[in-house]
Amino acid sequence: MPLAPIGDLFRLQAEVNLDEGATLTLNVRGSKVTFTRTNMSCSTRPVALGTLANFEVLIDRTSIETFANDGAASMSKCFLPTESALTLRATGGSVTLKQLKLIRLKSAWNMAPNTR
Repeated sequence: MPLAPIGDLFRLQAEVNLDEGATLTLNVRGSKVTFTRTNMSCSTRPVALGTLANFEVLIDRTSIETFANDGAASMSKCFLPTESALTLRATGGSVTLKQLKLIRLKSAWNMAPNTR
């Protein structure tokens, strides 16, 4: 499912239910964050979750911050974008998205008036 965002900075919030064996993959400009029923990973060792109920992903131009189960587990990753896509894909079983919010964020850096 392409999310078709406009911009570079986002906050993605989701409430989910994953069947045993199912994987939900978030592709952030070529860098993948994967969720299963009991763990999450981002090109690193999986982080154990118990049972995944919700997650939040903060997406910056070159970094991803991921929090699961109301912050009980977290992970960070820096990356260099290799594409522009932001997509979700379910494989291996049933995934129910109870809620999905994609919120565009503004930069915390103020730009000088002549560089806008």
